[in-house]
Amino acid sequence: MPISKADALFSLIRTMSKSEKRSFTLYVKKIQGGEQETQFFQLFKIIEPMEAYREEEILQKLQPLNKSQLVNLRRHLYQHLCTSLRLVHLKKRIDTQIRELIDYAEILYGKSLYLQALQLLHKAKGMAKGHHLDLMHLEVLEFEKRIEFRHITRSMRGHTGNLTQETDSRASVIAKTIQLSNLALELQGQYIQKGQAHNEQDAELLRRRLHPTLPPLKHTAAQRTFFEKIYLYQAYFWYAFQMNDLGDCHYYINMSLHLFDRYPAMKKEDADMFMRLLHQDMSISFQKGDSKRLEKRLQTLSDFFEEFNPHFNPNSHQMGRLYLQLARLNQFIVSEQYEEALPLIKGTLRFIDLHQSTMDPHRVMVLYYKIAGIYIGSRQSHHAISYLTKIINNDGKHLRADIQVYSRILFLMAHFDLQNFDVMEFLCPQFERFFRKHGELNSLQISCFDFLKQIYKLPKEQMEGRFLIFQNSLKSLRADPFLNRSFAYLNTLYWVAKKLL
Repeated sequence: MPISKADALFSLIRTMSKSEKRSFTLYVKKIQGGEQETQFFQLFKIIEPMEAYREEEILQKLQPLNKSQLVNLRRHLYQHLCTSLRLVHLKKRIDTQIRELIDYAEILYGKSLYLQALQLLHKAKGMAKGHHLDLMHLEVLEFEKRIEFRHITRSMRGHTGNLTQETDSRASVIAKTIQLSNLALELQGQYIQKGQAHNEQDAELLRRRLHPTLPPLKHTAAQRTFFEKIYLYQAYFWYAFQMNDLGDCHYYINMSLHLFDRYPAMKKEDADMFMRLLHQDMSISFQKGDSKRLEKRLQTLSDFFEEFNPHFNPNSHQMGRLYLQLARLNQFIVSEQYEEALPLIKGTLRFIDLHQSTMDPHRVMVLYYKIAGIYIGSRQSHHAISYLTKIINNDGKHLRADIQVYSRILFLMAHFDLQNFDVMEFLCPQFERFFRKHGELNSLQISCFDFLKQIYKLPKEQMEGRFLIFQNSLKSLRADPFLNRSFAYLNTLYWVAKKLL
C-alpha cells in the first residue's frame, strides 16, 4: 500500500470509533499471538491519544527508529488498520460481502474446484442483482464466462447462451447508467460554476444549450434499472434547478423518492442518496418559502436517521447530521422565527467543531451564514459579525461566489444595525470592487448594495423615507421568480420591516 504520509494515517486514526479501535486491538493480538508487541501497534498507541501529529515525539518514544524507518512503519500500520476495518465492516456492506465471495471463488478456481467456484459466483450474482449493483454483477458474469470458456463444466444445459445474453444486457445497462450519471454530474457542475439563471434571457440560453442533452424522460422508462432512473431524474432536477423551475425540481425529486418507496431495501443500501434527495427537496422548499413541506420532509429525514443511524458508517452519519442541522435552521428562517432558532446555534457550532476536518468547507461556510442570518434577524447583529468575517476572509477556493456576495451584503446590514457608519464607509468601496470582479449581480443584490452604500450617509430624519422607498422596490422585485433563492438568503423585507416599526 503506497500511503505513508503522516496526515493520512493520523486522519484515519482520528476518525475511528471506540469499537473500531477495540476491534483493531483484538486483531493485533490475534495476529501476533503471544509474541512481543509489534512496532506498528506501538506506533498506533502513541498516535491514538494525540490531538496533533508530532513526529519528534514519536521518534523519541520509538528509539532507535529513524525517519526513513518511520515512513515504512506508518505504511505498515495503515495497511493493518484498513484490513481490520474491512473485517469490522464486512457484514455491514453488501458490496464487501459480494467481493468476499468473488475472492473465495478465485481461491477455489485456483485449486481447480470449478463447480464450487461457480456455486459461489451464482450466490454473489444473486446478491448483486438483488441490490442493483450492476458493476459487480458484470464482474461476476465475466468470471463465470472465464470459467466456462476455459473449462467444460457442463454445469447447466443452455447456461452458456444465457450467460452471454445476460452479460450483453448488463453491459448495456452499465453503459447507459454511466452516460446518465455523467450527465447528472455535468449539470450539477454547471450549476456550481455558473449558478441559476438570473432572468428569462439566461433561462433561454440554458434551455437551448442544455435541454438537447437530456434523454427522453418517459421513453422506455419501464425498462430502465433503479440507478438509471435515479441518475435520469437527477439530471432533470439539476436542469430544472438551473432554470429556476422549482415546481419541476419537486417533481423530479418526488419521482426519485417514489422509486425508493418501491424498493424500500435501497433506503438502507444507499442511505446517502435517499438522504440527499430529502435534503434537495427541503432546500427547494426553503427557496419557495414552503414551510409546511419543509417541516414534513424534515420529519421524514429525522425518523429515517433515528431508525437507520446505528447501521450508518461515519460518512453517512455526518451527512445525515449535516442535512438535519441545515433543515432545522432553515425551518426557523423560512418562518421568520429567528429568536426561536437561537437555541440551535450552540448545537450547530458543536457539530462544526466535531466534523470540520472532514466536511466540505463550503458546507461549513453555509452553516456560518445561517447562524449570522439568525443573529441579525433576532437583532443581535454584534454576534453575526464574527461568522460573516470567517466567510469573507475565506480564500474562496471551495465556495460558490454567490455566498461571498450575500455575506458582504449581510455584513453591511449588520454594521448598519450597530451604527458602525465609519466601518461601512471603509467597506463599501472594497465590496464594490469585489462585486465588479465577481461579475453580473442579480437585481436584488444590486438594489441592496445600492441602498446600503447610501443609507448611512443620510441624516437620521431622512432614513425612514428612504427605507419606505427601498421596501416598495423590494416588494416589486419579490414577484420575480428568478429571485426566489436570493430572497431566501437575503430576507431584506423582514429586516426593512423591523426598521420601520
